Amino acid sequence: MDEPLDRWAARRAKRLRPVGERKAVTLVPGAHGSHVHPNAPRLILEWDGYQ
Repeated sequence: MDEPLDRWAARRAKRLRPVGERKAVTLVPGAHGSHVHPNAPRLILEWDGYQ
């Protein structure tokens, strides 16, 4: 059974990260979490829609 393109596109859009989503990454080797290194410097990444 073929799926209509508009349904497929809507289903795919739900899986993708929204453009502008931000993520904080700690700049220390090892475990990555603010609870592990609360005073470690961080880098803020913002998703622009491209890899």
